[in-house]
Amino acid sequence: MRFFPPLLGLVLIVLAGGTTTAPEAAADADTGTRAERYARQLAEDPVYVSDHYAEDDLDAVHQEITDAVSALEVPVYVLVVPTSHASDAVPDQTALIAAVRERLGEDGLYLAANETSVAGETYGVQVPELYEAVEEASGHSLSEDLSPAGSVARVADNIASGEASERYEERYGGHQLVWKVREMFWGHGSWGPFTGMAIYFDPTRPTTRPNFVFAVAFLLGAGCLGGVLIRRDNRRFPG
Repeated sequence: MRFFPPLLGLVLIVLAGGTTTAPEAAADADTGTRAERYARQLAEDPVYVSDHYAEDDLDAVHQEITDAVSALEVPVYVLVVPTSHASDAVPDQTALIAAVRERLGEDGLYLAANETSVAGETYGVQVPELYEAVEEASGHSLSEDLSPAGSVARVADNIASGEASERYEERYGGHQLVWKVREMFWGHGSWGPFTGMAIYFDPTRPTTRPNFVFAVAFLLGAGCLGGVLIRRDNRRFPG
């Protein structure tokens, strides 16, 4: 049996994209450099807002975040920083948080937000329903055009309310199947081999749901066409 060449090419392209190490090394180096700088900032003030957002009133943004997290019963460290241009369109915020915490050495809840997403991790403390609180807030980042400060405030409010799971279920409950498919292809949050594409294919957001539907339909159509072509190829060249 002969393997259909275009399908082989497609597989090789996907594998090449997933195994390239040079960009990953550059991204790791960039994360380390940024982490050093952010750790120094957080050592002075647990809320850091990058001057990348200079068009906003940075003092007001800082105060909004400070007020939002003040209700939480654990130490909170917040980074509002832009996307790193040395890595994917959506950086691995979890890796950035881990690198910052390693350098800062303080336990607590760490939150990192940018224009499109928010991430959270805990070290040495317990924050019930953190996953649900962060994911529910992430769902609002694009669909409601939330600012990074707004995303952090939403996470804090979800935690403080004690209703993070209920809010998460209310937002994602009707989309569990398509959400799982999205995770299969683009990873969860800021993970996965196609992270940079994830924000454009979120089935739970009205603005990006058509993109997700189109992508799934395209993949199904390509699979069906590939199957037909392989069968035809096998009939022409048996054995």
